[in-house]
Amino acid sequence: MDNSNFQPQKEGDVIEFAKNILLEKADKLASMPVEEINTLIGVLKSTESREFLELERRTKEFCEKYHKLYNLDFLGFVKLTNEGVICEANPTFCNWLGISVKDIINKKFSTYISDPDSQLFESNIKPASIKLQFGLHLKKRDNSLFPVSANMDLLANGKEGPFIILILMAKSKFTGLEKEAQRRFSLKNSQIAALIQNIPFDFFMLDSDGTCTLQNDTSKNNWGDFTGKKLKDVSGVSDKVLSIWFNNNRRAFCGETIKEEVEYEVKGIKKRMLNIISPVVNEGRVCGILGCNIDLTELKTALIKLKEAEEKFKYLADKIPVGIFKTKISGEFVYANTAVAAMFEFSSTGDLMRENIIKRYNNPQDRLVFLNEIKSQGKVSNYEFNMVTRTGKAKHMLGNIIFDGEEISGMFVDITEHKKAEAVLEEDRNSFKKIADESALALLKAQKDLFNAKHLSDIGTLAATIAHELRNPLAAIKLATYNMKHSKLNLGIDKHIANINKKIDESEQIINNLLFYSRIKSPHYQKININEILNECIDQAREQFEKFKPEIHRKFQCLENITIDADPTQIKEMCSNILNNACDAISEKNGTVEVSAEYINGDYIKIYFKDTGMGIDEAHLAKIFEPFFTTKARGTGLGLAVSLHIAHLHHGNIDVLSRQYEGTTLVVTLPINRANGYSNHEPESIRE
Repeated sequence: MDNSNFQPQKEGDVIEFAKNILLEKADKLASMPVEEINTLIGVLKSTESREFLELERRTKEFCEKYHKLYNLDFLGFVKLTNEGVICEANPTFCNWLGISVKDIINKKFSTYISDPDSQLFESNIKPASIKLQFGLHLKKRDNSLFPVSANMDLLANGKEGPFIILILMAKSKFTGLEKEAQRRFSLKNSQIAALIQNIPFDFFMLDSDGTCTLQNDTSKNNWGDFTGKKLKDVSGVSDKVLSIWFNNNRRAFCGETIKEEVEYEVKGIKKRMLNIISPVVNEGRVCGILGCNIDLTELKTALIKLKEAEEKFKYLADKIPVGIFKTKISGEFVYANTAVAAMFEFSSTGDLMRENIIKRYNNPQDRLVFLNEIKSQGKVSNYEFNMVTRTGKAKHMLGNIIFDGEEISGMFVDITEHKKAEAVLEEDRNSFKKIADESALALLKAQKDLFNAKHLSDIGTLAATIAHELRNPLAAIKLATYNMKHSKLNLGIDKHIANINKKIDESEQIINNLLFYSRIKSPHYQKININEILNECIDQAREQFEKFKPEIHRKFQCLENITIDADPTQIKEMCSNILNNACDAISEKNGTVEVSAEYINGDYIKIYFKDTGMGIDEAHLAKIFEPFFTTKARGTGLGLAVSLHIAHLHHGNIDVLSRQYEGTTLVVTLPINRANGYSNHEPESIRE
């Protein structure tokens, strides 16, 4: 046949080919040359349908499997005409004979087999239908014989009529495969036997005449070894047990599967066992039975103990005042003790079990919130539930709940009375707070009265101070006046007048401090530009200390457009007092004073007055804000006391940082708005 010119004669050829592929009819395709198959694949591919593309894929798979089989080294494939002439052979067959493919084409197959086999072969290909299996001896090129097992089939195909397919297997390979199969079968039997031996219960097998062909060690230990025996020949087993065995085996041989619980006496011990016997059926006929006895004694004992434990649990659960329950995820009760029923005002747990717990939520939305949390976490502890009883009473419950993926279990504690007690305590707390606030106001009033009394006492001290402090400048004025009167020449009069003016200024400052301290009142708030006040105070300080001209640096540009709620007179007095102290501190060593500022979060400002003077002794730090405390030869000691009092009146504060011999920094904190308050009213003295 000219395969290169093969074309399908009609569409039916393609459809038939496709059907054979889909049905995997290898016998219809094995005889087709590869060229014909490829041509048909091309026709199928040209249709571009999904069905034919699937046919193409399966055809290729079939061809790959066919050609792998075609080239196996132990299988020979030969295609013959119905006259026994070779028209195709695979390489394996040619290799066996030691002849090339082209040398055997169109030769009679009987030429290459032994003479006796040749006569048998010629007689077998005469019938109209052939399907035989037989042995042959191939005649090799050197005339030696090569034994094979042959499978011959007569097939019909196209115009050329029927042809014969021979599949030959080398007997040496067949023997090896047979041994391998036997080895695997033996191994499988060994594995099955080992598995049966390790089963922890009785196992046995009887053949069709009732003889035991297999018995594991557990069965032998319980009943003795009866392998190879029939039940009637077994000794050492009670008549009662044998009677049960005979009856159940008879039913199994009739095709019935037995599964029943029986009581056996094994070595004098009564045991409950599950007896299972199953018939082994082959081609519709019972050819044996498999049986086992599973010891249920320990399981039964455990079940009895479990039941007793459940009864005890239910008894205890019904006695404790804690609610124990289990529900489905949908809310139906699975279990509830009497405490739960009582909490929800049900007369019995039976009535409660017919309820859905969702009905007991005061707000159904709370159920959804709880389900989301318990599903995500698996458990919740001390979870508060707002529930309602059957009669409509509100209940507060505290629960510890777990979720196993299907059911919700947990316990409830009724905390309704506890919640009521909390409400009473909260009411008492509010009442106590009101009393405490009233007492605090009374205490503040008493403190104010005490302050006023102290103020009067300070005024007495003030009088003595005035008498002492004003005596010195007045004496100087008197002396200067005397000198002016008795001076023969007026050359030094200007110096004396200047001295008089200075002392008069000192006297005025002393009097002002005393008067300001004795008359401090609540601030008269208005919007003030703190930047302008600081500049004014610095200018005044330079005039007052004109003699040594203090060097004062201004670093508060951040406050240039900042206004605060404050009393301008009091703020100016406070800043002047602090600046005067700083200038006094540097007068002896010609140091510097730096005024800087900081704007904090739109709520506060901080003003830093830093001098490079001698600093403050550690022993004096705690006293510098006390009235009339001073270490100067002259002065009232009221400047810082007045300044701190003004800061407090404005809900601010003054802190001091000092290192002896290195200088002092006073930090003034003031709120921007009157509503803001600086909580710390105690000055913080820091010695670095």
